[in-house]
Order: sequence, then structure tokens, then C-alpha cells
Amino acid sequence: MIRLAWKNLIQDKMRLVVTMMGIIFAVALMMVQSGIYFGFTSNVSGRIDNCPADVWIMVEGAFNADTARPFPQEVAHRIESIPGIEWAEKLTRGFAFLRMADGGSSWAIVFGFDPDSGIGGP
Repeated sequence: MIRLAWKNLIQDKMRLVVTMMGIIFAVALMMVQSGIYFGFTSNVSGRIDNCPADVWIMVEGAFNADTARPFPQEVAHRIESIPGIEWAEKLTRGFAFLRMADGGSSWAIVFGFDPDSGIGGP
């Protein structure tokens, strides 16, 4: 059975080469897609993973941390007044268009945080 399959494969060498190239290309695309996915997820969750917070609180209706609107400072103060809460910090995010030293430009996400506490910062 294996001999018959092998003979069938090598009978038309051009078809074998084209088929193998297609399989190799498909596997390469799957690997690239996996790399993009894992890179994206680690980039998106990096800020949250590196912050010592146990809970993140966002305004109602926020889909994720990047699209959430900032809430008033009074909300952070009210959260801090809850028994068992050690601290609450307001983190502000915005987008900026930067001019690079080489003359180019780039979009950037800018985060605002309290430098005294350092929470949410680099």
C-alpha cells in the first residue's frame, strides 16, 4: 500500500513540487498568523500584566481598557473609601501624533498617571 502511494506521488514530479510548495506556504501562513496573534495579545495585555492592581474598574459600557473613557477623580476617591481597598488610581489614555528626530512621524498611545505613586507608569 505504501509502495503504491509512493509511486503515485513521484509519478508526476511537477504536481508533487507544486503540492509541497502549497503545503509549505499554508504552514508558513499559519505560523505567521500565530505569531501576530500572540504578539498582539501580549502587547495589549502588557500594561495590565505589569501593574500590581488586583481589580481594574472602568466606566459602564467600556468594551476594553483601551476604549474606556476616563472617570472623574471623585470616583477614585469613593472607591478608596470602600473598606479593604488600599488605593485607587486614575489612569488616563490618549493618542498623539509624534514627529521623530529623523523627520518621520508616528502614532503613539500616551498614558497619564500619578508620578508620585508610579502606578500605571513604565
